[in-house]
Amino acid sequence: MADYCQQCSVRVHGRDTQDLARLCEPGATAWELCEGCGDVVEVDHAGVRVERGEDGGIINDACRIVPSRDLTRWQRLKRRLW
Repeated sequence: MADYCQQCSVRVHGRDTQDLARLCEPGATAWELCEGCGDVVEVDHAGVRVERGEDGGIINDACRIVPSRDLTRWQRLKRRLW
């Protein structure tokens, strides 16, 4: 089953499915694979993808959407691996 960060979940499903939510305590972050971003991403307790700025502070809403062509290629690769 595919897991998505909050931003990708809303884009793909039209709602937040909370796939990557509740992986850590509030104020902490966790690293997980987001199928929509196509990469291992840092998410907060709500499943929102975050990135760190140059000063180490969190930049919210940092979702990088993978173009559908690349996502399809990733899905084909994943099928071969499973």
